[in-house]
Amino acid sequence: MLKAALGQRPNYIIVGEIRGREGHVAFQAMQTGHPVLSTFHASSMEKLIQRLTREPILVPKSYIDNLNVVIIQGRILGSNGEIFRRVLSVNEILGYDSETDSFNFIEVFSWDPLLKSFRFKGFGCSYIIGKDS
Repeated sequence: MLKAALGQRPNYIIVGEIRGREGHVAFQAMQTGHPVLSTFHASSMEKLIQRLTREPILVPKSYIDNLNVVIIQGRILGSNGEIFRRVLSVNEILGYDSETDSFNFIEVFSWDPLLKSFRFKGFGCSYIIGKDS
């Protein structure tokens, strides 16, 4: 279905959740300049990249830098014992380094559970979020 959608020249592509081969097609769409929004289950940037580049999705490592921003969220235990979801970090992908076979990213925002607020760590080093004027 995703391949058929590409033939319609969409302005945006939204994939509810990437779990399999549709992820590979979504990254091919990104390679050709289509903006893609999706969800994916991973607990960290490292796990995200690990899962995207292995079976069954098999996204080439050189395609990962098509991701601009990754938002990691998780379940948090509140002070009253209630479990709720919270954004834990906002990360900016800088690219893939083929010499070291690693990915460079910046954790721009992170949730501080003690202060119960976000810490902005991207000032001066973020290319997309919080650019210097």
